[in-house]
Amino acid sequence: MYKQQFLTTGRLTTAYYRAGEGNSRKLLLVHGNVSSSVFYLPLFPALAERFDVVAPDLRCFGDSEALAVDATRGFGDWTDDLAEFTAALGWERFAVAGWSMGGCIAMQYAMEHGGQLTGLILINPGSPCGFGGTKGADGVIMCGCHPGDCHYSTGNYYARRRMTLLFSMLDYIGVENGRTRVEWVSAAEGVKFSDTMNSFVEKIYSLGENVRLGDLRCRS
Repeated sequence: MYKQQFLTTGRLTTAYYRAGEGNSRKLLLVHGNVSSSVFYLPLFPALAERFDVVAPDLRCFGDSEALAVDATRGFGDWTDDLAEFTAALGWERFAVAGWSMGGCIAMQYAMEHGGQLTGLILINPGSPCGFGGTKGADGVIMCGCHPGDCHYSTGNYYARRRMTLLFSMLDYIGVENGRTRVEWVSAAEGVKFSDTMNSFVEKIYSLGENVRLGDLRCRS
């Protein structure tokens, strides 16, 4: 239904899908890891009614050019790619939505090119500190769909077992009970999600600063 297009800039050749061209409001969709622009195609019919919507394949994903990514720059290569890509489209002001790793890239883009953005939409984004990164965290909560309740048919069962083991290890080294938590919350349970977050924050405030275990992964 939607024809794949290609656009070459000074950085790479990017494959992308576009719909709703001519609409004044523009929306850039950034996919996550182990994915591609095809992830967003089911949303195109609805979005194209209101937006000029573009979903590119990031470098090394989908049908875009498979150029090396400089991991020492974090998400920098992808952010720079998108800056040149949107400039080549002639976009000056637009909203960006990022899912999973794409959310991290969207946040990086907002930090570097915030003046271009009319909106920033994050869909289950990664940590602001990068893959698996936390900085100065006094508590960590992991939320997911109820086991067996979504397309991650087995992953949450494995996660439940691993987190049980992790919690026992944390307890052994003296990290207080309550600083880590797992909750299963579906997308339809907004009230439960809000109550869960509020109760977790209250618990962490009552425990105070985490002095027993410092996370070294994201220290500057």
